[in-house]
Amino acid sequence: MTNAANDQPVPVGVKVANGILLLWNLFGLTIFLLTVTVFRSREALAEAGLNEQQIEITLGTPTWVNIAFGTAVITGSLGCLCLVLKKKAAIVLLVVSLLAVLTQNTYMYFLSDTIAQMGVGASHFVIAGAVFLVPYAVWCARRRWLI
Repeated sequence: MTNAANDQPVPVGVKVANGILLLWNLFGLTIFLLTVTVFRSREALAEAGLNEQQIEITLGTPTWVNIAFGTAVITGSLGCLCLVLKKKAAIVLLVVSLLAVLTQNTYMYFLSDTIAQMGVGASHFVIAGAVFLVPYAVWCARRRWLI
């Protein structure tokens, strides 16, 4: 498939990468949806294997942190969908996602005991992925793969 902007084919590797990036963000969206629906009670968190301190931290997470989490995964998913659909809107959406990821992780690393009690989990990968996605989207746009 070629792009009307420059009639250059989008490399298969880029298409595959964009699909994988979308799946990664949809996984994050799934985790967010589970966090704000299924894992909102002490009982559900205990069933999931969290200890009492971890349950307290999870239930005590401020609303603004959950809003940042939701913003990060929703805009990240939409941004990656835009990459798949070859839309320049990907850049703005992924910048918003990055800012939300940094906001959420500022709380986790510096304003709470979350990391000490829960571990880092995938946070390093999430931060690295969000940081990577912005210049990647710009790179795609410069090659006129995004219109």
